[in-house]
Amino acid sequence: MHARARTRREEGFSLVELLVVITIIGILATTVTIKVIGALGQAKVTKAKAEIAKMKDAVNIFYIVAGKMPETLEELGEPLKGYEEGILKVEKDPWNNEYEYERTGRKCVIRSLGADGTQGGEGEDADIDSDHLRDEAEGSGGAGN
Repeated sequence: MHARARTRREEGFSLVELLVVITIIGILATTVTIKVIGALGQAKVTKAKAEIAKMKDAVNIFYIVAGKMPETLEELGEPLKGYEEGILKVEKDPWNNEYEYERTGRKCVIRSLGADGTQGGEGEDADIDSDHLRDEAEGSGGAGN
């Protein structure tokens, strides 16, 4: 039997080929990472909007059951007639900041200050409040609070 002579092509990939493949993988990984980070930021905004809407509903239930508006959001987690464990235990917002609660008579506004934890901002740093959620719902044809 003759030993088969190996050509250079059969020995493996050249250094240039490996560098091209590694570069392409790096570009793809960077693109995916940027998209994932953006999606995580938007997910936190969406979570804050959902939690604010839930708290607004809990405030309305509190008003119906207790006959008065809660003084603080923490009151929603306290025992109330028919709700031994409270209506809703209020947690911190997705950026680990406290939600703000302002009450004027029968009207209240629940607010998250966004990722930066300060008033104002754009994108993920923008404030999210219950009044704007109502405006967005009415603008899209949904029911408002």
